[in-house]
Amino acid sequence: MAIVTSLMLASSCTLFTSLDGYASDGEPIADEGGQPDALEAEAPDVSDVSVVDEERQTVAPTFKVLSLSPTTNMPPIVIPRPAQVTAGDFLLAVIANVNGAALTLTPPADALPWKLYTESPGNRQAHVWWWYKIAGDAEPAQYTFTQSGAPYAASGSLVVVSGVAPSLAAAIDVGASSVLSMGNVFVAPKVVTTSRNTLLLAAYAESNLPFTPRWTAAADATGRGTDGLVLIMDKPQADPGASSLGDATCNVTATQGGGSLLLLALRPK
Repeated sequence: MAIVTSLMLASSCTLFTSLDGYASDGEPIADEGGQPDALEAEAPDVSDVSVVDEERQTVAPTFKVLSLSPTTNMPPIVIPRPAQVTAGDFLLAVIANVNGAALTLTPPADALPWKLYTESPGNRQAHVWWWYKIAGDAEPAQYTFTQSGAPYAASGSLVVVSGVAPSLAAAIDVGASSVLSMGNVFVAPKVVTTSRNTLLLAAYAESNLPFTPRWTAAADATGRGTDGLVLIMDKPQADPGASSLGDATCNVTATQGGGSLLLLALRPK
């Protein structure tokens, strides 16, 4: 009876230790065809997958295209839609008027609505509006902004940025605006970002005469639309924290609050 019990214990022990593909003596167990069973591959370490995925998904937004309206003395302001616009793009419209502090501005009645970020009635001769939206699947051929009252020498700029968080609520990490009362050096408003890999997007307007000022963009940013009422600059910022953007200059000296500045930090997808 002792011999039978020992054999049974030995068999059960071999069966238990064979679950990992090896016999109790350390040799691979052969299958019915005489070949050792293949060992399962070790599961990969996925502990840092979320970090890698976050890095992949937080590429900074990128400037895509700038579209300008002709300077007009009569409403409305019509900005052509660039062919490069696709669904999900971030659109920023900057409307500058050199003699319309008391004006109101109505945005286009698009399927996906525009939202007013802020406006800057710098003085009796200057008024600037910054409107934004997320592009839809069927954007119009042009964007028409209608002014009330008696506008004079107005101009519109449309900035298109790709790779931005695709909702009005999430697109802008933080923003700030200011007015340049006197001078021609435009010092960027300061913001403190909370997201990684934002795009700093600056939109400045010189609303004093002449109607076609010349701009020099900050050395650490890329300037767009340097001949006109509105200057656009963009610069990626990798880490959260205080914004860093150099000064821009204009060949026209702002007077009586004729310079208007906006800085946005756009979140990535």
